[in-house]
Amino acid sequence: GRPPLKGASYFHFLIVDVDKDDVSVKVVPIIKPIPVKGINNDSDKYPSYLRAQALFKIRALTLSSEERQAMLRPARVVEALKIKPGMNIVDIGSGTGIFTFPFADALKGTGMVFATDVDSQMTDYIDQKAKEGKYQNVSSVLVKAEGLDPFYKRNSFDIIFLSGVYNRILRPLDYFRELRPSLKKDSGR
Repeated sequence: GRPPLKGASYFHFLIVDVDKDDVSVKVVPIIKPIPVKGINNDSDKYPSYLRAQALFKIRALTLSSEERQAMLRPARVVEALKIKPGMNIVDIGSGTGIFTFPFADALKGTGMVFATDVDSQMTDYIDQKAKEGKYQNVSSVLVKAEGLDPFYKRNSFDIIFLSGVYNRILRPLDYFRELRPSLKKDSGR
């Protein structure tokens, strides 16, 4: 009902539930606008690098928003995964680290969380956030966008975690078949 703020972006999340023939869609709006310099009705006045920086900022804020935190409930996921100190975890498509950093906290400074992403801005963001938070057990890894990156084949993991990424994998059956050997032999999940 309120007028849009100039230079702000509004995002929404869609939650789609599918149960056989029954499909429901719930729209979860982000209530607070995200003000960003360089994005407004006159955005063509700004150099492209400023627009790109502003769009990344919007994306990072959206991926880390309170609404997304409430919807994904990382603390509940950490609890369900029964993470134990010393584990190696890979967070595939980590984005801004909504799960990466809670995983690292659960490891209590031991083990390692590998935050992989195909976007160098996201891996740079993770690096910065890890440095600011003094996380010694978080490592960001830029991986290729198509197929299984060799990084996964060179490592083994106690937990391979994906959230909001499956729909972006081109050939999921092949991808997961190749990824399977990266799970620790008897205990990997």
